[in-house]
Amino acid sequence: METIFVTGYPGFLAKRLVQHIALASPQAKLILLVESRFLQEAQKRIALFPQQQIDLVTGDVTNMHLGLAGSEFQKIVDEATHIFHLAAVSSFELSLESARKVNVEGTRNVLELASECQKIQRFVYVSSCYVSGDRQGVIAEDELDAGQSFRNAYERTKFEAEKLVLQHVDRIPTTIVRPSTIVGDSRTGEIDRFERFAALIEGAH
Repeated sequence: METIFVTGYPGFLAKRLVQHIALASPQAKLILLVESRFLQEAQKRIALFPQQQIDLVTGDVTNMHLGLAGSEFQKIVDEATHIFHLAAVSSFELSLESARKVNVEGTRNVLELASECQKIQRFVYVSSCYVSGDRQGVIAEDELDAGQSFRNAYERTKFEAEKLVLQHVDRIPTTIVRPSTIVGDSRTGEIDRFERFAALIEGAH
């Protein structure tokens, strides 16, 4: 049985990922990492999938062991077959220190978890096309670090976080996703909280 651990719930993209998994893999077990301030919202959302086995765990990617109780952390280590790391801050106004705490150190902490998971089949990291910084023209997928400069702390820290992820690809089966600016659901027009990016599900132009 697949056990899928997702960070960043109930963010816009994470909500739609969970919805997709519930439709495509109804037998999969989901463990969703939720910040305490979003717990009530998360509980309402998962009630939409009564047939799916979904566990909510409250924590924070910036904390050691993601702020989880020892038993919760160990359960993920023992069971997780897939990890989707979506938790991030995307505001362009954040200080470099604040952005690094979530985007870089948070990613480091999730990677440490993934490295302990004995059943891990795939680690999916949601990066950003903005890791290319101020580069122009055609940029190949494997040209992450070309000495580029960055316009803000978000771009820099997503670049730094992706470099961390790449250091683990020999040990952890990894997929890196680099979306562009994502503003809403192209079918419903729904957008997320204004302090974060939302997910453009289809029909991107």
